Amino acid sequence: EAYPGVAVGPHFLPWTATDSRFARAAGIPSYGFSPFLIFTTDTYRIGMPNERIYLPGFVRGVEIYRRAVERIVR
Repeated sequence: EAYPGVAVGPHFLPWTATDSRFARAAGIPSYGFSPFLIFTTDTYRIGMPNERIYLPGFVRGVEIYRRAVERIVR
């Protein structure tokens, strides 16, 4: 919805982890979600000391998170 025409996941990154793994281990169904627009070149730095994403994509992702949380709590 936020990025019309852009291919979306699911994407599996075997070398990364989220806190959802703790919830799943406790028997709480969890789903990973990342609204950040990640460019192909950004993926080369995942897990590296210089890991980063494009600033406008980060700012837009924060806005998408905010709207998602607002929808959930309504």
